[in-house]
Amino acid sequence: MSNDLGILVPWVIAHGYLLILLVGIIEGPFMALAAGIAVALGYFNIYIIIVLAFLGDTIGDLFYYGLGYLGSNFNKFAFLKKLINQPRAQKIKKILLNNTVRAVVIIKLSPGVGFLGLIVLGSIRASFKKLVKTAILVSIPKSILFVLIGYWAGQAYLQLDKTIAQGRYIILGITIFLLLGYFAYLKLVKLITRKLEGKE
Repeated sequence: MSNDLGILVPWVIAHGYLLILLVGIIEGPFMALAAGIAVALGYFNIYIIIVLAFLGDTIGDLFYYGLGYLGSNFNKFAFLKKLINQPRAQKIKKILLNNTVRAVVIIKLSPGVGFLGLIVLGSIRASFKKLVKTAILVSIPKSILFVLIGYWAGQAYLQLDKTIAQGRYIILGITIFLLLGYFAYLKLVKLITRKLEGKE
């Protein structure tokens, strides 16, 4: 992860705000982390980055939902039908049928499930209004959290750079910080999911 960020951060700095938005549509959280580090290094405005991270995440949700919606109608999207009919997608369908709002929260907060879950949402014609409302409510704190984790990691890098001469300790420190932030995020996901299950 630290190697990927080491490549992505200079690329983000070189290409600016538009790239952050475009890549954020495909991979929002990772881009938010990289942009947060660039903010800490003094290249971007943190408020603009948070807005772009939110927009990228939300536009991406709508894109994947639309892909599933269209894919269930047209034969030229046959590859999507195969994707939707695989066992993992079938499990997601069952969850969606029981509680759309909770399913959207889980899809949005679970790494590696997001795009497939949103495609399935579109393919079964889940409520677009519920999707948009829930996606926005989840994307706002999620975008802020990932930008701040990246920002704090960048600040840690700057502090470590002043006090530690050897670069491997700097990379180790950033990696540990990012991992702790990621595990805290997973704990938050479990807590939110339990609360949502308790409301049913």
